[in-house]
Parts: sequence; structure tokens; C-alpha cells
Amino acid sequence: MKKFIVVALLLALSVSFAFASSLKVPWFVDSGAANGGNPPVNGTTIALVYLTSNSSSDLDCSIQYYNAMGQELGRKSATAHAAAGSYAGDLYTPNANTFRIPALASIAFRPVADDDPTNATGLQEGGVGRLVPNRGTTLIDGVTADVKTNGSLVVSWVDGDVTGPAAGAPDKAVQGAYQYVKSNTGDGRVVGYGHLLPPGL
Repeated sequence: MKKFIVVALLLALSVSFAFASSLKVPWFVDSGAANGGNPPVNGTTIALVYLTSNSSSDLDCSIQYYNAMGQELGRKSATAHAAAGSYAGDLYTPNANTFRIPALASIAFRPVADDDPTNATGLQEGGVGRLVPNRGTTLIDGVTADVKTNGSLVVSWVDGDVTGPAAGAPDKAVQGAYQYVKSNTGDGRVVGYGHLLPPGL
């Protein structure tokens, strides 16, 4: 009965609200230098997050980063490289947490480092993926330091922004995968794995 009353009040007051969907990378490590290539330098790792949009129109997404304690981290905005295929309209202000996936496109990005798409060994992200904000080095308060190169991340989007056939299942509008590559110290052996990303809530 209480739920019915709340819904009735919202309708009576014409209150509008949006539902959102998400997906999550449970853990990443991205300690390799920018433009270090794949595989990375011995003793370091690179992480690549792949996202594909099933929306028939451009989809604006947001990203949050968390450390091992579950504390939200700040973000670092990325620099646009228009000549290298950056996506028009994706210019960010400091600590912005939004990015855009073009309609029906797939992007790849590194959570910590920026690979310059104009560099011969920096082709891991590409122009669009480079525009995804990176994990910051402080907590969301902007003061408390956290300079590690690991954590978890959540990508979210508004269900109502999804168009085309995917609008019928907006929680599946963005699908993703995670790739981890490490070069062992000393022997230089390369270890790597990848997996699909679980949907969020």
C-alpha cells in the first residue's frame, strides 16, 4: 500500500526520474608507461577496457573509479587529439567523469595511462578511447592521496538515452571486456588474459 501511495504522489506531482544501467570492471592493474606498447616493459602491466554500444545513437556514459577500500577516486580528464580521430563534442573539463561512445561503435581505453594515438607504440586506445577520463591520484575530495595504479571502475548510462533495437533492453546497451597483459621481470615472459565484463545494477 505504501508503494502505491508513493507512486501515486509522484504521478500527481509530475515528478520525473531516469533509470540507469551499468557494468563494472571488478579489478584492474595498469602500471605500464604511456605509449609503452603491447606487451609492456618487463615488470609492468597494461589494462585495456573494451566497450561496445548497441545504441543506434551516440551514448553518453559516466565513469567512477574506486580503490581497494571502496573509496571513490577522482578522475583525470584526457586531452583531445582531433587529428588522430577524436570524437567531435567530447571535450572535457578537469575531473569530468563523462565520455561518449559513438552509435554502434566500440572503444578501448586504459584506466590509468593515456596512450597517444599519434605515437607508433601508443595505438592501444585510439582517439575516442583516449577521451575516457582516467583514474585519479586522490580520493574524490581532491586532497587525500591515492597514487596506486589499480582499482575497480563502473561505467553507467541512462536507459532513456538508448535508441534503436537496444532500447527494448537498455541494461544491455553497453557490453564490454577486460584485457590484462603483464611482462614478467627478469625472464620477460608475457602473461595475459581477458574476460567479459559482468553487468552492473
